[in-house]
Amino acid sequence: MNCIDIGICVRDDNEAFVPAKTMSFTPLCFVPVGEPLDLFNVIKWLSDMQMDNVNFVMDSKTINDDFHSNKPDVSESGHANQGARDSFIHNS
Repeated sequence: MNCIDIGICVRDDNEAFVPAKTMSFTPLCFVPVGEPLDLFNVIKWLSDMQMDNVNFVMDSKTINDDFHSNKPDVSESGHANQGARDSFIHNS
C-alpha cells in the first residue's frame, strides 16, 4: 500500500498509558517530509482532545532539531516543519 502509517501513544505524568491511535496518510513521501507532517497531525489530534502541557518524544533527532531551529528552510521538509511549529504555537 502506498501510504504512511504512524502510531501514537500518550502517557500521563506517571508513565501510565492513556490513549493511543494509529493514522494512515497518502501520498507516500520521503521521511524528511513525512515525519514533520506526522508531528503536525499528532499536535492536531492532541489539540482536538484538549490535551495541553504535553512533552513529545520522537525517534528523529533531525526533526527535533529542525522543529526547534529558527533558521529559515525553504525545502519541503522545512515547510512541513514550519507547519508543525505553527500548529503547536497556535494550539498552545
